[in-house]
Amino acid sequence: IEENNLAPISLDLGEILSLANSILVGDIDEGRFITLVLIRLDLHSKNLTYVNAGHPSGYVLDVSGDVKAPLESTTLPLGISTDASFATSDPIPLTPGDMIVLFSDGVPEAMCPKGRFFGTARTLEFFRANQTRPAREIAEGLYQAVCQHAGPGKLMDDVTATVIKVENGQNDFPET
Repeated sequence: IEENNLAPISLDLGEILSLANSILVGDIDEGRFITLVLIRLDLHSKNLTYVNAGHPSGYVLDVSGDVKAPLESTTLPLGISTDASFATSDPIPLTPGDMIVLFSDGVPEAMCPKGRFFGTARTLEFFRANQTRPAREIAEGLYQAVCQHAGPGKLMDDVTATVIKVENGQNDFPET
């Protein structure tokens, strides 16, 4: 494998991140790193597996909005250590009505003029309150809610969210 070629690697999530990490450790400046959540949706078994490299937790919410599974950090961010290991999670079974939500730290850390964070609890409550809306509308609505919380021109970090909804039909899994 060429040093910077990730295409011919195995499909194991941990191996993908181990290879990416080995490249990044030598490429990025000291004190810098990359956080991410890498997920795999198996459309046949309807399972999710993931590796979370120092990123804020994502969540799988069930049809009632309860946290079915947190997608917590499992390892160091990329680019810190050549000795980091990136183990893939056990499979998380998905059922119709589940919603997978991932977001950057700029969402819960968005601060209002009075110094209060938007927070993870408010983020999860937003997802619960909007669970019946299409995934795109949920992500766009979250961005608007965070902007409104922070006030005009006050965002200090990126505000990024991914919403994946598990639908009933065999051919429409997932909606993003």
